[in-house]
Amino acid sequence: MLRGVTILYLVAYWLPALGSGSPNPTGGVAARTEGRSSALSDFFAAHTAIFAAVLAAMLALGAVLSLYRRLAGRELDTTEGTIR
Repeated sequence: MLRGVTILYLVAYWLPALGSGSPNPTGGVAARTEGRSSALSDFFAAHTAIFAAVLAAMLALGAVLSLYRRLAGRELDTTEGTIR
């Protein structure tokens, strides 16, 4: 679904460039999305540290869950004190 929407957006954005050789930044899809794109870019630039911290937390959580699942599948041999 997302791939289809992306393809449609790219076709609508670049279709005017097929005739003129360059995209038309004042018309069509580019004009409608430039304001939103600029606002999102400014937002992400202003909150880079927060996004980096969230990404690091997600990475750490994924590593912990992966390790937990790996260790949960092993059995503890109480006679020898080893993990199989």
